[in-house]
Amino acid sequence: MNRMCMLAWMSLGLAAAAGTATAGYTNAWDYKGNGRLLHLNFLPSATGFAVNRPVGAVEPDPTPGDNVFSMADATRRAAMSWNAAATGWGLNLAVNGNPMDIPIDVRMGIIDPDDPSKNEFAPPSSHEAANDPDANPGNPRMVLAFFRILERDQNDNRFVTKAEIVFNNFATWGVGTNAAVNEDMAYDPIIVALHELGHALRLEHSNRGGSTVIGKGRDGDIMRPYTEAGWHRTNKNLMFDRNPSMFDNIDAAASSADPLPSPGALVLAGMGGLLASRRRR
Repeated sequence: MNRMCMLAWMSLGLAAAAGTATAGYTNAWDYKGNGRLLHLNFLPSATGFAVNRPVGAVEPDPTPGDNVFSMADATRRAAMSWNAAATGWGLNLAVNGNPMDIPIDVRMGIIDPDDPSKNEFAPPSSHEAANDPDANPGNPRMVLAFFRILERDQNDNRFVTKAEIVFNNFATWGVGTNAAVNEDMAYDPIIVALHELGHALRLEHSNRGGSTVIGKGRDGDIMRPYTEAGWHRTNKNLMFDRNPSMFDNIDAAASSADPLPSPGALVLAGMGGLLASRRRR
């Protein structure tokens, strides 16, 4: 059974979740051998998907030689931020990963024009295509990406052997600058990749406070369940802080330091059903 964690869009008129500050990580599953090294395997759909990056954007390209800021580049940048936090997790960006690392495929969503039932993301409506949150209040959420477990240890299904991160190729993606007005309604792929990589580190959603309003600083957790178009414009400093928060890093360090007991004869009955639950981001 698959466990899917999604990142959805919340319209600009809606407030972030309030209440008691909760976050943390799940210990219902772990990686085979309690591995803390994950290899990001970038599929052609991600390396070939260009993200709008206007001339003068302050965000550097992790692979400048190809002259394309791709979805793979956005995920690389997010992985570099998680690695810099030194939480105990490691995200390997090498082309050929260590065979002992757990593979995490990174790709764009599948769209099958001949069989829409196979579509992983729904095509946008006319309002959504315009990326105008105020124009479509009846349908205020759009899924942007998800993390999904693909394979498990045959002897103990608590332990994952392969997973993936999938991005919505219908969304308008852009790494904008604070001066790029036309980037207001684009979704920041680095922010989204940071969140989905957080799920790969076993992190849960956070409802800690923080602003998501354009014109105010981005001071919330990267693991909050919603993001907005134009979030890269919420911080008016030139070098926008696309990094996990202090609390995100604390949760990731706790997750890394809390492995499951080694696989043995006992297998958790019904764990597959538990891990099949779906949660919107």
